[in-house]
Amino acid sequence: MVVVFAAVHLWRTLILSAEDDVQMLIDFALIPARWSIGYLADGARMLGQHVSMLQGSERVWQSQLAGFLIQEADPRPWTVITYAFLHGSWMHIGLNVIWLVVFGTPIARRWGPIRFLMLCVLTAGRWPIMCQGLSISPRPSAHPGSCQA
Repeated sequence: MVVVFAAVHLWRTLILSAEDDVQMLIDFALIPARWSIGYLADGARMLGQHVSMLQGSERVWQSQLAGFLIQEADPRPWTVITYAFLHGSWMHIGLNVIWLVVFGTPIARRWGPIRFLMLCVLTAGRWPIMCQGLSISPRPSAHPGSCQA
């Protein structure tokens, strides 16, 4: 997994243009609001109310992205897994690797690699969807610590 993390980040930073990188985030990063719109009956209304409460310059770009998400209305279910391979920086990858080695190694040894990978896949997108269901910001590899009240 570490090699895939590094390869994806190298591709994003060295090969993709800024526009292509943004498109990659739109296509593969987890945007919790997209799931709310796609799977909740009144998700679009809730998102509209959320954006109307924002202030300043943040409201402008989030309103534009919210309009796009509402019009698109596609939850893109694969993003619950693909976002885990997107990282914001090399430090982000390094910290993830440390956590993976410290906590993942004992679990992988106890459960075996197949069950460990299943655990990773099944739990990958749970936190951002549960904690920030109306967030419009693309989430590259969000973690439990990113939950805010």
